[in-house]
Amino acid sequence: TEIVDTGRPVPQPTLSSAPFWASGADGTLRIAQCRTCSQRMHPQSVLCPQCRGRDIGYEPVSGRGVVAG
Repeated sequence: TEIVDTGRPVPQPTLSSAPFWASGADGTLRIAQCRTCSQRMHPQSVLCPQCRGRDIGYEPVSGRGVVAG
């Protein structure tokens, strides 16, 4: 795969965000999701904003979402 320089800064993954940045390499987009209440969040937080749970993981998404500006 050829890397194209877009002029944009390259993300610098942190320990908690590394799974998000690496997830697309296998063709599957994953978003942080609370394993207690299923609330999705981006960017990932240490605590779920819905239930305050700490069991956060990265789960696959369909890729059919809409980005609103």
